[in-house]
Amino acid sequence: MHQYKFVGDYRLRLVFLEKLSDKFKNTIIKSDFVIPIPISKKTLQIRGFNQVTGLFDFARSRMSTKILQVKPKE
Repeated sequence: MHQYKFVGDYRLRLVFLEKLSDKFKNTIIKSDFVIPIPISKKTLQIRGFNQVTGLFDFARSRMSTKILQVKPKE
């Protein structure tokens, strides 16, 4: 997980996708939408991807990333 999240090896999400899908698919199907915790624009630029949306790619059709926003640190 460290390699995925902090080193930026996006391909590693594939290792976790099946287990996460098996565990959460039924819950997500029953949900109106899924709201991943957002990351800041700066973190997105540095990392290149949002690790949560990558891990829950199977729920993308129900995912909304526009409901919550991160305010920049002052």
